[in-house]
Amino acid sequence: MSDLPRPRGARKTSTFWGWTKSAQGRRLFTACRWIHVYISTVMFSLLLFFCVTGLLLNHLSWFDSKGAHRLERHELPAALRQAVRDTENPPLGRVERMIEEVTGLKNPRKVNLDVQLGEWTFDYPLPAGYAFITIFLEDGVMEAEFQEGTLVGVLNDLHKGRHTGAQWSWVIDLSAILIGLSALTGLVILLQQAKWRLSGLVLVVAGTVSPWLIYILWVPSAS
Repeated sequence: MSDLPRPRGARKTSTFWGWTKSAQGRRLFTACRWIHVYISTVMFSLLLFFCVTGLLLNHLSWFDSKGAHRLERHELPAALRQAVRDTENPPLGRVERMIEEVTGLKNPRKVNLDVQLGEWTFDYPLPAGYAFITIFLEDGVMEAEFQEGTLVGVLNDLHKGRHTGAQWSWVIDLSAILIGLSALTGLVILLQQAKWRLSGLVLVVAGTVSPWLIYILWVPSAS
């Protein structure tokens, strides 16, 4: 019985997956397992964060979207009060540094100098809110208006990277790369498991195709 030839299909399958038993294959699986485990460990909290905030984004009506609103007024220092009246060389840098010292805000999205009204305005976007600074030149007063976001609103904007600064943008980029690498190494590890290989690959295909089918069949589109 042992001398009988194997069925052609079985021989082809064995040859195709033979590399998984080779020394190079074992080294590949070892490296992928190491990468997969440590990336999953490092990304555990961030992955949960993006999962939870993704759910929150999908159900905005569950939570109150209005945060606290407050208004502050601050006197300009005497030297700066005189300097802002110089329309030829407006001391924007000094004013922005003063705003940062008083409020912690920096890098305004928009600055508007309205000489006729005697006002300078500085618009600062914040996660789920904003800060709007007005300098009244004649009075020498800075008015700071803050619209603060709710905790859920801030978390949602962190998920989207909206008004969160360059550093948080790097966190999102790095998270995307590492989570993608974790998924790919997990797929490679699956190929080592002959018992689960076929069913696992079927599930990979199903998980890839099903969102596209849902999009094509049920998501509204202009076309």
